[in-house]
Amino acid sequence: MSNIYEFYKESNKDHLNDFILNFNNKEFTHKDLIKMADECAKSLIAMGVKENDPVAIWLVNTPELVALFLAVSKIGAVAEFIDPRVTPEQIKAEFKVTNPKLFIPTTIYQFDRFVNDIVNDSSVDKVISVSPAESFGVIGKFLVSVVDKVKSAQEKNHFAKELAEIEINSLKKTWERKILSFFKRVLEKKETITYINWNKFLSLGKNVIIDKSSKSGGGILIKTSGTSKGMKAGYGKLIKLTQENAIALARQHQIKQKELNISRGDTVMSFAPFSLAYGCLDATIMPLSMGVKLILMPDFDPNKMAEYVLKYKPNHLLTCPAYIEIMKKSPLITKDTDLSFIKTIVAGGEKYDLSKIKDTNKFLHEHNVPTNVEVTVGYGKNEISSACTYTFKSPETIGEKYTELGGNYIGEPLPGNIIKIVDDNFNELPEKTVGKIIVAGPTVMEGYYKNDELNKESFYVKDGILYHDTEDLGYYIAGIGFWCKGRESRQMYDQTGKKIDYEAIENLISNMEEIDNCMVVQNKDTGDLILYVSLKPEYFYLKDMLQEKIKNLIFDKFNSEPSLLPKYISVLEKFPITENAKKCWVELEKLKINSEDRCEYLTYSKQIKKTKNAY
Repeated sequence: MSNIYEFYKESNKDHLNDFILNFNNKEFTHKDLIKMADECAKSLIAMGVKENDPVAIWLVNTPELVALFLAVSKIGAVAEFIDPRVTPEQIKAEFKVTNPKLFIPTTIYQFDRFVNDIVNDSSVDKVISVSPAESFGVIGKFLVSVVDKVKSAQEKNHFAKELAEIEINSLKKTWERKILSFFKRVLEKKETITYINWNKFLSLGKNVIIDKSSKSGGGILIKTSGTSKGMKAGYGKLIKLTQENAIALARQHQIKQKELNISRGDTVMSFAPFSLAYGCLDATIMPLSMGVKLILMPDFDPNKMAEYVLKYKPNHLLTCPAYIEIMKKSPLITKDTDLSFIKTIVAGGEKYDLSKIKDTNKFLHEHNVPTNVEVTVGYGKNEISSACTYTFKSPETIGEKYTELGGNYIGEPLPGNIIKIVDDNFNELPEKTVGKIIVAGPTVMEGYYKNDELNKESFYVKDGILYHDTEDLGYYIAGIGFWCKGRESRQMYDQTGKKIDYEAIENLISNMEEIDNCMVVQNKDTGDLILYVSLKPEYFYLKDMLQEKIKNLIFDKFNSEPSLLPKYISVLEKFPITENAKKCWVELEKLKINSEDRCEYLTYSKQIKKTKNAY
């Protein structure tokens, strides 16, 4: 198939009248989406977008975003997805590398405050403002009517100053004045830039004819969260995925459709932005190609997950461990809440502790989810188009049976993927031996965008096959699958150079009833281990007592291995997380140590026998 657009269209040619999008309870059929994508494609061409040109898109999840993605694919351009939660400084830094000419931001939330600052210091010469109101309800209709009144009056599409001033003076309500003041601020932007709204954009392509879709070129630009080695949090590596990567991922899921319990007509909900491969591919192109209706969530607030799940009742939830844990604690879900509509719940993006997997399975089954449905764990990275493995076997059963080497059971490769465990010289290792995880297959990225140095470090040719070094450590057991033991760059060493099994500490403490989260980091200057924990809210008042209990547990378990005794144990109210809801160990390393959290094992160890059962 030549591109994502054609692949999606061909996959649903016999189901054009089926509903495929739900946004704020407004539904769109395949036919509606294809029509919108065709209009966008023609308008992009009218604006001068050519094959392989980057189109920078800074939107929340709306039907317009999905249509733009398909349209950019159709004409062979590059969809540069920007996380709605990033700062203008991060976008400006990215634009210095990608040099887009066209920028498509969301209005109201960001446009009036940030866009002027971004585009005045960039290569951008055209801006299309897209309001979430385009597909919203009553308030949306008001916003669109205002936009229509304040259209451009000149060749360069500048908004009419006089009309904006008349509207501002005539409106009394504060929120209406704020909305319209946005149009006034647009007048202050530099003269060389063309600004238009969504309706004007769609009108530009009316006379454009596209004979055929692009057969090559184009792709997707996304960015890592910045937690791998050498990166600053929030300033990650730019990744170029191809259209072939996206199609291959969807086809892999089609082959495994039965094992994943997915059927045409099902519904899927994801809280992932398109700036992640998980969001634009796993949660969009994959379900679109299988006729699974997308429930689009423009709000990425994990605290609203339970509310939306109960409102829309999705069959499939694609999310991450942190979001699942927040949903489980929601007061909206009582003991009588029925969740029987859930067919799969996939947790990806970071390690999901076995104790929490067991607790989530129990939670699901207590709320009427069939007992054959368990949490599915996926493993992947943006660099390999998101998921490359799934736990088709029960991660709870397998995880409990094979505990010898630790780690997180991540399952088996999707069709076409090759995963190997190798040493530092890329020699393949036998089963049950920890080493680097390297991956080959049709979903491996084209490369880090305009970064030859990183690409040389990331790729390795073995037996004529190109592999990507995931920077993760793991092992495999024949016939069962793979385990991941965490980032290679997170590995810790004592003063003799011996590797510290920090995961053993995390596994011990995470199994405590009172613990919400935990993570070990190492002071780069002293080599001291620091254990950070957060407590479940109902136990926070026992903070001091629980710090002692944690000390006792660690000393009792690891007193013969001094390297596993943290020098500090610090209780946090909450963990720093990345935009992608991962625990951010990079930020934990920056926290100032509180001297009161220092553990004096030699002082209190004599009292261990007296106190270890006191709690």
